[in-house]
Amino acid sequence: MNRLKKVLIIMIFTLLSLSGSSLYVDKEYVHIQGATGMLYETGIRVTEDNQTFEYYVFTDIAIGFAVWASNTTIRYCTFINCSDEGIVFFSTSQFNKVENCLFVDCCDGIELQQSHFTTISNCTFNNNWHAGIDIIGQPSHNVSIDSSCTFADNEMDIYRRS
Repeated sequence: MNRLKKVLIIMIFTLLSLSGSSLYVDKEYVHIQGATGMLYETGIRVTEDNQTFEYYVFTDIAIGFAVWASNTTIRYCTFINCSDEGIVFFSTSQFNKVENCLFVDCCDGIELQQSHFTTISNCTFNNNWHAGIDIIGQPSHNVSIDSSCTFADNEMDIYRRS
């Protein structure tokens, strides 16, 4: 599926699921800004396997991506002031990748809730007030965090809890 078609589908889905939200597209990015203030307001819910998302910016929203699917790739995205997580991977998700993303002023940049085989590479985590990466529960296993990731001024860079 070409990028423009995918962007239009996501825009329609997002507008239907987030009434009142702010959404616009510039030359390079799809911008999604929270508007409802609801506790778990989510920009994009990923329930279909084998999806790739590139060039999104999420601001002032609880959750950027909520992922239940597998083989999802998220790259070149920016998450600013996500009050819950920039990205959350749930227990049904596995074999996912996050690449070249920026997480700033979020509660958690990425939260893994018992998801499996997630690879995180070349991402930047700055000033997140809980953790850059939060790994919750057993068995969130085989999480690969590449040394190209950078962490600065987070409460905790990587937090594992069972």
